[in-house]
Amino acid sequence: MADQATSAPSIVSASSTGADDALLREYYALLDVVRDFDKNLLTVKGWGATVGLVALGAAFQAKNYTAFLIACVSGVAFWAIEAAMKRHQMRYYPRMREIEAARFEPGDPLKSTPQIDWSWSNASAFVRTSLLARDDELRAAPIERYYGSLWRTWFFWLGVHVCMPHVLSILAGAAFFVAGYNGTLRLA
Repeated sequence: MADQATSAPSIVSASSTGADDALLREYYALLDVVRDFDKNLLTVKGWGATVGLVALGAAFQAKNYTAFLIACVSGVAFWAIEAAMKRHQMRYYPRMREIEAARFEPGDPLKSTPQIDWSWSNASAFVRTSLLARDDELRAAPIERYYGSLWRTWFFWLGVHVCMPHVLSILAGAAFFVAGYNGTLRLA
């Protein structure tokens, strides 16, 4: 028996054709995949933070400054795992955008469904202007193709939502290692 609380609703209008139904099923299946990636990414973040903190604590307990490098290495490893997973998740966004563009109704954009990805892309514009704005530019049709910027395509792994908390393990481990190596951190 499927868990109805976690599955996305099937929103199909009375005028939908079989192709529209298939598009909506595909869209919500993609949405489920993206949601599952988010759950797994939180698990990776949790493990990364745990291993980093344990490595830092173990280095202090062992009174060995070279053990701080374990926190650095684990931070890099978990950051790389999370970046790879995020990249795989991002590969589903173009198809979601294509389905949104195909289902867009120019006569009444507020009734077009689905617009989850498109509304996320426009959320900052809505918040900056007004939540009640009915500006045609803000309510324009979704672009058919998902074009990521250079930042989004190649440097997404530097975003705070990807690098945290791993970068903290790297920085703390490196700082304590350098301090121990220079003799400014006395562990004995």
